Amino acid sequence: MNVNANAGATDVLIGDGSVFSRDGQMVTRIGATNKWGIIKGKSAQGNDSVYWINTEMKKLMRLGYDGSISVGDIHGIRSFLANNLKWVEGKDTPAAGEGICGVWDDRYSEAIWTINGQRSIAAYSGSTRYSAGAVISYSPAIKSTFEKTGEIYVSLVNNNVLQVPPNYGETSAYWVMVPHNGSIVVNGVTYNGNDYYNEYTLAYNEVKNKFTTYYTFKPRIYLKWKDTFLTPRPISDTGNVYEHRLGRYCIWYEQDGDFQSEDAFIELLFNKDENLMKEFFAVLINSEVLPKRIEYKTKDQETFGVDADFEQDINFWMASIKNDILTSSTGFINDEDTSRLFGQWIKIKIYFEADNYQKIVDLVIKFLGTSRTYNK
Repeated sequence: MNVNANAGATDVLIGDGSVFSRDGQMVTRIGATNKWGIIKGKSAQGNDSVYWINTEMKKLMRLGYDGSISVGDIHGIRSFLANNLKWVEGKDTPAAGEGICGVWDDRYSEAIWTINGQRSIAAYSGSTRYSAGAVISYSPAIKSTFEKTGEIYVSLVNNNVLQVPPNYGETSAYWVMVPHNGSIVVNGVTYNGNDYYNEYTLAYNEVKNKFTTYYTFKPRIYLKWKDTFLTPRPISDTGNVYEHRLGRYCIWYEQDGDFQSEDAFIELLFNKDENLMKEFFAVLINSEVLPKRIEYKTKDQETFGVDADFEQDINFWMASIKNDILTSSTGFINDEDTSRLFGQWIKIKIYFEADNYQKIVDLVIKFLGTSRTYNK
C-alpha cells in the first residue's frame, strides 16, 4: 500500500497489475443451461447460496459455504428428477412455455422452480389415417389444465381419419386424452403422463434442509419483490401480477371470477419397525378441521376414508382403516369383505379442502405386529 501524504489520499495496489495473472478456481463441473432457473438465496447463517438444475445429468445443485453438493441426490429425489426433466433439456424459454424458471422466497427461505416442457409429438392432421395406438398433439378449445398448455391424444381405432380429438371432459370413440398427471390404459398399453409432460413446481427449504412441497401454481416467470415474490397470470395478457402467500387458501390467480383452485394434500410414510409385518387398523389425526379425504397405500393394497368415517375425541379425529379396494368387486369399494391392509410400511395421503385453513399437528397409526404369512 502506498500513501501519498501531499495529496492527502491513499492508493491501494492489489496484485501486479496484469490481467488474469492467476488461474481461476474450479467451483463445480456441473453447470446449468437454464439461466432463468439459477437462484441466488441465503443459508440459515446468512451466507450466500446458489441453486440450479442441470438437465443433462438430471441433478439439482446447491453451492454454498460448504461447497457444491447435489441436494437432489442427498435428499432422495434423484429418481424423480431422472424421470421428470426429460422434456425441458435444451429448452430455455419459460416465458414462451418451455424451460425452467425459479425464484428465492426470503420469507420462507425457499428456492422454488417451475418446470414446463412437453415431448415433441407430431400435430394432428385431418388428412392423415392413424392406426390404433398412434399418439398426436392437439390444442382443443377446452383444455385439461389451467395453464392451457395443449394436449396429447392416443388413437383408439385403426383407420382413424377426419375425426377431430375431443375437448377436455368430452368422450370420443376415436381419441382419448393422456392425463398430464397419472396414466391411462388403452388397448392394454399404459400411457403415463410423465412420458409426455414435465409440468410441476418444486420447492427446496434451506432452513429445513429438504424438499418440502410441490406447488400447484405453474407460472411462466417469477419476479422477486421485497421478501417474497410475484408472478403474472400464466393465461392472461392483461399485465396483472399476483403476490403469493396472501389471499384465499389454495386459490391462485383470481380474476373476474375465474381462478385456479385445487385441494392440497400432505403425504406421510409410516415405517416404524421396518422389518416387522404389520396389520393396520385405525388412524388418529390431530388437525385444525376434519380431514376431507384420506388415502392409504401399502405395497400391494389400497383403500380410502372420507370425512363421514371420522369421529372426534378431544383433539383427535379417529377412523378405522377400511379394507383393500383393489380386491373388491369393482376395484374401488372399501367396505367389502376383503383383506385388511398389511405390510412393512404404509403411505397416508391427507387432503385439505381448498379455501379452508388446515393444520396437522400429529398423526397416529394403530397397528398389530403379526407373523402371519399372507398369500396373494
